[in-house]
Amino acid sequence: MIVRLFPEPPLRARALGVYSFTGAGGASVGLVLGGVLTQALSWHWIFFVNAPVGAVAVTAGVLLLAGERETGPQSLRGRRGSGLCGVCGVCGGTPMQPGHCW
Repeated sequence: MIVRLFPEPPLRARALGVYSFTGAGGASVGLVLGGVLTQALSWHWIFFVNAPVGAVAVTAGVLLLAGERETGPQSLRGRRGSGLCGVCGVCGGTPMQPGHCW
C-alpha cells in the first residue's frame, strides 16, 4: 500500500521510514506498558487493551480507505471476506472441539 500511495522514491523512502519507526516504537512501548499494566493491576487487563485499539484501527481504516476501490477484471472483496470468515471459524472452532485440549 505504501508503494502504491507514494510512487516517488523520496516520498516512498520517508513513508517507509515512518512505517518502520512506528512498528519499532509500538513494539517497544507495548512491552513497557504491558509490564506496567501487569504490575499495577493484573495480567488479565492486558486483554482489554486490544479492544479499543482494534476499534480505533477499524474506524480509521473505514474512514481513510473509503475512497480506495479495487479495480481490475475481477474484484477479490467477496473472496477475501469469505476466506477471513473461514479462517476465523477454523481457528476459533478448533480449540472448542470436545476432547481437544491445547
